[in-house]
Amino acid sequence: MDEMTKTCAKCGETKPLCEFYLSAGGKDGHRNDCAECGRARNRAYRSANPGAVKAYRKTHYAENREAIAAKAKVYRRDNMEAFAARQRAYFHRNRLEIAKRIVGVRYGITPEQATEFRSQPCHICKIPSGDVPRLQRHLDHDHAVPGRLSLRGALCQTCNQALGHHEKGKLWGRTKDRQWREAADKYLNDYNDRLNEL
Repeated sequence: MDEMTKTCAKCGETKPLCEFYLSAGGKDGHRNDCAECGRARNRAYRSANPGAVKAYRKTHYAENREAIAAKAKVYRRDNMEAFAARQRAYFHRNRLEIAKRIVGVRYGITPEQATEFRSQPCHICKIPSGDVPRLQRHLDHDHAVPGRLSLRGALCQTCNQALGHHEKGKLWGRTKDRQWREAADKYLNDYNDRLNEL
């Protein structure tokens, strides 16, 4: 065997020594199977024994919580840009699922109920829902009320923005229209009446 190469006992390929994981029990300080074969073996085991893997990870984390947290903190500090890039990529790939979880925690409704809310006409201007951004529904909530009681209704983008200005007494866009202000006041009063009935 060449000094810098080794033949994998699993696949039979001769590879650079750096492609073999370190092992204190190996004659040359490395495992007999290459890293690629080792990863394939581990994937097969995890697939065949999901319960055992989950139990091991849970126990390992419980027994090494502080060490794991410290190691993760050092890694994030030393790889801040890469860590942030992965977080952004994860959010972009899973933004719909993340939004569903947030809706469930914040408002106490299911994704199906949120979809039903968003399919309704705007609760102020009554314009039907649509695919273009300005016609898509936003789940409007009362910032002064914590938790699940804060959900007021579904609004189009324009009314959602205008309502914030209206609550602050500012004239902006639709808030300049008297009929819109009356409809917005009725929307807010109906919500307050529902709160008072609880």
